[in-house]
Amino acid sequence: MVHRQLATAVLSESPQIVTERVHLYHYLEEMHGIFMTGERHKIRAQNLSVREAKKFALNEGAAVLVVEGTGFTEVELPIWYQVLYYRGDRYELENEVHAGGGPARLAVRRRA
Repeated sequence: MVHRQLATAVLSESPQIVTERVHLYHYLEEMHGIFMTGERHKIRAQNLSVREAKKFALNEGAAVLVVEGTGFTEVELPIWYQVLYYRGDRYELENEVHAGGGPARLAVRRRA
């Protein structure tokens, strides 16, 4: 489940239409000259409330990974804020870090 809010001052179209048609970063660059330079997230485990569990068709207390954060420009201007929920029984967090400045990689992946 994804909850994402985009800075409305940036978008001239419905955010839902934009994200369905093109990659958001490409859209921001091509249509608005806004270059995204990073994302910052917090990841936590959470047990679902009754209300939340209904959305996943799970029992109250089921575990999920919650990823919450923003995407920002080079001057740290936040362009979007999102909260992602991943079922604990279907996804796992993968973190890869390289010494010496190599690219780091963090991903939530569906279990095989």
